[in-house]
Amino acid sequence: LIANFEPDKIYSLNTNKILEEKIPVYAFCGVGQPEFFFEYLSEKGFEVVKTRKYKDHHLYTKEDIKNIHNEAESTGAKAIITTEKDGVKIKAFLSKEKPDIEFFALKLKLQLPIKDLLTNTPFEK
Repeated sequence: LIANFEPDKIYSLNTNKILEEKIPVYAFCGVGQPEFFFEYLSEKGFEVVKTRKYKDHHLYTKEDIKNIHNEAESTGAKAIITTEKDGVKIKAFLSKEKPDIEFFALKLKLQLPIKDLLTNTPFEK
Protein backbone atom coordinates (compact mmCIF):
# COMPACT_ATOMS: atom_id res chain seq x y z
CA LEU A 1 0.00 0.00 0.00
CA ILE A 2 1.54 3.22 -1.10
CA ALA A 3 0.37 6.74 -0.43
CA ASN A 4 1.20 9.17 -3.20
CA PHE A 5 0.97 12.83 -3.99
CA GLU A 6 -0.98 14.23 -6.89
CA PRO A 7 -1.44 17.79 -8.14
CA ASP A 8 -4.32 19.64 -6.54
CA LYS A 9 -4.42 23.31 -7.59
CA ILE A 10 -2.27 26.25 -8.61
CA TYR A 11 -2.69 29.23 -6.29
CA SER A 12 -1.27 32.75 -5.93
CA LEU A 13 1.45 33.10 -3.31
CA ASN A 14 0.16 36.63 -2.56
CA THR A 15 -3.62 36.28 -2.64
CA ASN A 16 -4.33 32.49 -2.65
CA LYS A 17 -6.38 33.07 -5.85
CA ILE A 18 -6.65 29.87 -7.92
CA LEU A 19 -5.13 30.02 -11.41
CA GLU A 20 -7.56 28.39 -13.79
CA GLU A 21 -6.99 30.44 -16.95
CA LYS A 22 -4.56 28.72 -19.34
CA ILE A 23 -2.10 31.57 -19.94
CA PRO A 24 1.57 31.71 -20.96
CA VAL A 25 3.67 30.88 -17.89
CA TYR A 26 7.28 30.88 -16.75
CA ALA A 27 8.02 27.85 -14.56
CA PHE A 28 10.90 27.27 -12.17
CA CYS A 29 11.74 24.86 -9.38
CA GLY A 30 14.49 23.44 -7.23
CA VAL A 31 13.36 19.83 -6.86
CA GLY A 32 14.61 16.45 -7.94
CA GLN A 33 13.23 15.46 -11.36
CA PRO A 34 11.91 18.91 -12.36
CA GLU A 35 10.78 17.56 -15.75
CA PHE A 36 7.68 16.05 -14.13
CA PHE A 37 6.65 19.49 -12.86
CA PHE A 38 7.20 21.19 -16.23
CA GLU A 39 5.44 18.37 -18.13
CA TYR A 40 2.45 18.54 -15.77
CA LEU A 41 1.96 22.24 -16.53
CA SER A 42 2.08 21.57 -20.27
CA GLU A 43 -0.34 18.65 -19.96
CA LYS A 44 -2.76 20.92 -18.09
CA GLY A 45 -2.82 23.30 -21.05
CA PHE A 46 -0.42 26.02 -19.94
CA GLU A 47 1.94 27.42 -22.55
CA VAL A 48 5.26 27.07 -20.71
CA VAL A 49 7.29 29.80 -22.42
CA LYS A 50 10.47 29.20 -20.37
CA THR A 51 11.69 26.99 -17.56
CA ARG A 52 14.50 27.33 -15.06
CA LYS A 53 15.89 24.49 -12.96
CA TYR A 54 17.72 24.98 -9.69
CA LYS A 55 19.43 22.27 -7.66
CA ASP A 56 17.21 20.36 -5.25
CA HIS A 57 16.92 22.24 -1.92
CA HIS A 58 18.14 25.49 -3.51
CA LEU A 59 18.14 28.43 -1.09
CA TYR A 60 16.65 31.31 -3.05
CA THR A 61 17.89 34.85 -2.74
CA LYS A 62 16.21 38.17 -3.45
CA GLU A 63 18.48 38.37 -6.53
CA ASP A 64 17.16 34.98 -7.78
CA ILE A 65 13.58 36.24 -7.54
CA LYS A 66 14.47 39.47 -9.34
CA ASN A 67 16.15 37.47 -12.13
CA ILE A 68 13.18 35.09 -12.41
CA HIS A 69 10.78 38.03 -12.62
CA ASN A 70 12.88 39.84 -15.26
CA GLU A 71 13.29 36.67 -17.32
CA ALA A 72 9.56 35.94 -17.13
CA GLU A 73 8.76 39.49 -18.21
CA SER A 74 11.10 39.23 -21.22
CA THR A 75 9.42 36.00 -22.40
CA GLY A 76 5.88 37.42 -22.34
CA ALA A 77 4.76 35.14 -19.51
CA LYS A 78 1.55 36.23 -17.75
CA ALA A 79 2.30 34.24 -14.57
CA ILE A 80 5.20 32.55 -12.81
CA ILE A 81 4.63 29.07 -11.40
CA THR A 82 6.75 27.05 -9.00
CA THR A 83 6.24 24.12 -6.67
CA GLU A 84 4.69 24.67 -3.26
CA LYS A 85 8.00 23.56 -1.70
CA ASP A 86 9.79 26.39 -3.52
CA GLY A 87 6.91 28.80 -2.96
CA VAL A 88 7.44 28.59 0.78
CA LYS A 89 11.13 29.46 0.30
CA ILE A 90 10.49 32.55 -1.88
CA LYS A 91 7.43 34.03 -0.18
CA ALA A 92 9.48 36.45 1.97
CA PHE A 93 11.05 37.94 -1.18
CA LEU A 94 7.78 38.67 -2.96
CA SER A 95 6.46 42.20 -3.14
CA LYS A 96 3.30 42.89 -1.15
CA GLU A 97 1.98 45.21 -3.87
CA LYS A 98 0.01 43.79 -6.78
CA PRO A 99 2.75 42.46 -9.08
CA ASP A 100 2.58 42.81 -12.86
CA ILE A 101 3.41 39.10 -13.10
CA GLU A 102 2.06 37.09 -10.20
CA PHE A 103 3.86 34.17 -8.54
CA PHE A 104 1.84 30.96 -8.17
CA ALA A 105 2.55 27.57 -6.58
CA LEU A 106 1.37 24.09 -7.47
CA LYS A 107 -0.16 22.47 -4.39
CA LEU A 108 -0.05 18.71 -4.05
CA LYS A 109 -2.53 16.58 -2.15
CA LEU A 110 -1.86 13.29 -0.43
CA GLN A 111 -3.79 10.32 -1.79
CA LEU A 112 -4.16 7.45 0.66
CA PRO A 113 -5.67 4.16 -0.45
CA ILE A 114 -8.16 4.17 2.47
CA LYS A 115 -10.18 1.21 1.22
CA ASP A 116 -7.03 -0.90 0.90
CA LEU A 117 -5.81 0.25 4.31
CA LEU A 118 -9.08 -0.80 5.90
CA THR A 119 -9.35 -4.18 4.18
CA ASN A 120 -5.69 -5.21 4.33
CA THR A 121 -4.82 -4.65 7.97
CA PRO A 122 -2.04 -6.74 9.47
CA PHE A 123 -4.12 -7.38 12.61
CA GLU A 124 -6.08 -10.54 13.31
CA LYS A 125 -9.67 -10.23 14.50
